[in-house]
Amino acid sequence: MHGIVRVGALMAAALQPDKRQRLASAAGVAAFHALLGYFLLVGLGYDGAGKAADALKLFDVAAPPPPPPPEPPRPDREDAPKEAAAPPALKAEAAPIAAPPPEVRLPVPPPVAAAPAPAVGRDASRGASDRPGTGSGAGGEGTGTG
Repeated sequence: MHGIVRVGALMAAALQPDKRQRLASAAGVAAFHALLGYFLLVGLGYDGAGKAADALKLFDVAAPPPPPPPEPPRPDREDAPKEAAAPPALKAEAAPIAAPPPEVRLPVPPPVAAAPAPAVGRDASRGASDRPGTGSGAGGEGTGTG
């Protein structure tokens, strides 16, 4: 048994690539991925330089027009007596408001089925049993109500 294990370990060590082969393989894979990315960008017509030039264009922004001059204050009416009461206002009536009928009618829940009298009859939900004996437990024993 030890001979088989020793031969297997020697074969595994012999099949391991050395550091130079591993680096060459990694460089080849990196070059392949770089070429693949380049061909995808060229094939799809990507123009990164053109988009950057369009984004950096300069343009003039016109200044907003000046605000209009403020209106001069209106002079007070001289014919109205000072500290006099204001004329009576017209009578205002509120508009009649009525609530609209609801748009969504909620369904009325069905009535719950209930026994006419509590704790009556032999039913599986009450804990009744087919075994005779005292108590109302499911096994025919005990003093509970179910």
